[in-house]
Amino acid sequence: MESNISEYIISEGFFRDLPSEFSSYKIGNALEQLDLSPSKLSNQGVNKWSKLLQYSIPKKNNFRRIAAVPHPLHYIKLSRVLEENWSELESHFEKSKVSLTKVEYLRGKIQTKYSFNHKQEVRLENLAFNRYILIIDINRYYPSIYTHSIPWALHTKPIAKSNSRDMTLLGNKIDLEVRNMQDGQTMGIPIGPLTSAIIQEIIGSSIDREFQQLMGKDIPGFRYTDDIEYYFNNIDEANKALGIMTKILKEYNLDINIEKTKIKQLPLEVDNVWTYYFNKFKFRSSNKREIQISLEKKDLKEYFNQMFKYQIEINDKGIIKYALKIL
Repeated sequence: MESNISEYIISEGFFRDLPSEFSSYKIGNALEQLDLSPSKLSNQGVNKWSKLLQYSIPKKNNFRRIAAVPHPLHYIKLSRVLEENWSELESHFEKSKVSLTKVEYLRGKIQTKYSFNHKQEVRLENLAFNRYILIIDINRYYPSIYTHSIPWALHTKPIAKSNSRDMTLLGNKIDLEVRNMQDGQTMGIPIGPLTSAIIQEIIGSSIDREFQQLMGKDIPGFRYTDDIEYYFNNIDEANKALGIMTKILKEYNLDINIEKTKIKQLPLEVDNVWTYYFNKFKFRSSNKREIQISLEKKDLKEYFNQMFKYQIEINDKGIIKYALKIL
């Protein structure tokens, strides 16, 4: 068992989508002093439900998404379950050969194994040997996750269903704590907390493994949370894969986003035009301060104009985030 995992989840992962003025470091540092045992909380308090504190954050095209902050009690209890069973979770994550959001605890931090940019590297490596790309997007991934599918993913659906009350199963423990933090609801997991990134990877890893098993061989590709790509030499195999993936997602009560799911044939862009633009953008300079300020204003305006232009034309949720990171 890693002794600092729950402290990190609470200190760094409680207010992830909120400004830095919202901090949970104090409660993270005081974690060892908190007695949340059944004897301390009483039978009524152990599994008492709480409601999520919900708030909206900008998404795109004037839409907003609903993120949430759970009650500290249930978030701490869930983080402790994850910490106490981290080795089992690590073994589960290793079942996926294609995940780019594989969760690791390394040098005192929980992080994904690869960055967002690694998607382009995987695509480039595989386009030289394949003619078709199957692009799959899971529709409303976090809000659609069924909490009972957590034990399905960890223990298989038949075992989980026949042992739904067995609280020695890790999947049942996680399922219970997630439901407790969201007023007993089984549909969806909260957007925002670090625990949800770990839970989605539990389910995603099982989807990855089952897909490869049903295809009967290792298919090159990647999954970055709910964005999936696989590469094929012929259209029939790509269509077969789409049917298999649709079936697997249905088994987990998930659906494909029809608008974003497609099969593309080469030739096509290896890298996005907007990625190249922002990486190569240079701000002009001058030895004279007044000219320098004027140039910077004009270049910033041009940079943001292009950022919003690409967002409107391409409608890729990563464009603005990527452009701001480069800036």
